[in-house]
Amino acid sequence: SAMSAATFVQVERSFVKPGLRAIAVTRCPGGAASARLPPAFEPPELAPQAQLDAQEALGVNAGSEGAGDAIAPSPGALEAAAAAATVGNNVLAGGLYGFCGHLVRPSLQQAARNAGALGPAVRVGGEAGTFGLACLVAGTLSTTAKRIGGLLTRIPVLGSTSAIGVALQFGIATFVGEKVGEALVGPPGRGDEVPEEVFIAKLCVMCHTPFEMGSGQRVAALACGHACLCGSGEDCGSSCADVYMSQRPDCPLCRCQNVSVSHILNI
Repeated sequence: SAMSAATFVQVERSFVKPGLRAIAVTRCPGGAASARLPPAFEPPELAPQAQLDAQEALGVNAGSEGAGDAIAPSPGALEAAAAAATVGNNVLAGGLYGFCGHLVRPSLQQAARNAGALGPAVRVGGEAGTFGLACLVAGTLSTTAKRIGGLLTRIPVLGSTSAIGVALQFGIATFVGEKVGEALVGPPGRGDEVPEEVFIAKLCVMCHTPFEMGSGQRVAALACGHACLCGSGEDCGSSCADVYMSQRPDCPLCRCQNVSVSHILNI
């Protein structure tokens, strides 16, 4: 049958052509008008939170073009978003652990020395507490973690969720965090510090010579407060302390960095 004449109707609002005020409309042909009607409209199910997180990680905003497809991402997109969040969280936790550890480690080492026989337990507990705090803070920075992870997952091995990838993420981030802390507050255990109290070991950690009080032995006391190496006098040659400090910058007991010999004790 012939179509009826076109009629212009007012356009209240156009989403594709702003400014359009009127448009011509006609009746559908008889065949189309009698065609089977589509099934009743069913509203889509709301996307679960995991899908919304994946949509956010993919950078698609609700209501934007293509957002309808992102509401129900493919399983691969969900896995990629979860991997990015995991990698980013590992990096943030490692960086915060390195930074916070640099700040609290000198006090922790002092507390361990004061604890005597309980020193190792104090040191391990302090490190564990610092690590737990870093992970807790990193967990609150989910958006930042997703953005960092989205960049790192593009890098082979480093951006993976394998054991090697996780170790690299924590290790590199911890190193960077320590360097940031060092740049802000300076290196720990500076060599010019004078220990308020000296803790003498039972024997030299290098030659295993026992340190007996009243024997007149020379013992080197380091800036961290540990006396654990044989010292030398002005009339003697190289001592265990001289050999050790020429090869390493840390204390052999507490691993405090950048220490030097503060005193030569005569016990």
